Amino acid sequence: MISQTSSTQGAQAPLQLQGPAANIGARRSTPGADRLLPTRISSLQQTLTQYPEIRPEVVARGRELSIDPDYPPAHVVETVAGLIASSPDLTETEES
Repeated sequence: MISQTSSTQGAQAPLQLQGPAANIGARRSTPGADRLLPTRISSLQQTLTQYPEIRPEVVARGRELSIDPDYPPAHVVETVAGLIASSPDLTETEES
């Protein structure tokens, strides 16, 4: 579920996944189980074709959020800024 993080008037309720994707959270993951087996690729491709490439309800929600002056919340911006500031600069070499 995609939850709402700001109080936009007229905003939609959180989006609910439908179809096969709705059961993803119910699956249990075991160490080493995240492998893509060649025998499952066709099943994955078939599942992906069931979903439109562009989801109008998600685009509409994005447009609503883009004009919301309180989105993203200040604490989220501060957290992301802190993570960026504290992350190593990968363009610098150890010799610099």
